[in-house]
Amino acid sequence: MGNYRISFYDKQTDRSKNYDVAADDSDDAMKMAYKMPEAKNRNAEIWVSEIQDGPKLIGVRFAYTQFGRPYSQYLFIRAENEEQARAYYRKNIKGKKFYQPWPDKPTDSGNCTYGEIVETYFAIGDADNCPFDATK
Repeated sequence: MGNYRISFYDKQTDRSKNYDVAADDSDDAMKMAYKMPEAKNRNAEIWVSEIQDGPKLIGVRFAYTQFGRPYSQYLFIRAENEEQARAYYRKNIKGKKFYQPWPDKPTDSGNCTYGEIVETYFAIGDADNCPFDATK
């Protein structure tokens, strides 16, 4: 018996919804996913990932504006869970500046500010080499 995350991503609305479940294996978790109401959406992508013990790589999708238009971008934080990653982002990253270059635009037009969190998710990758570490 292990812990799994069932994720639904709606391509039309660009939104995702996640459920954490206990299942015997990933096939059992996928069977659970197909019984959920979100599985009836034809535009939804469904995937299952195992939730490991210990520090994980958490993806954070955040909002920002540039040229008066809303955008979103991603970064990764090493954390025990999504709540710890959100708290780390709010305390250490939100409100700081980053540079997003645009071709054919003035150099200073790439200055942006880290904004509100849009969503968080478990990411696949090497959590030990992540530049943002909420576990310290």
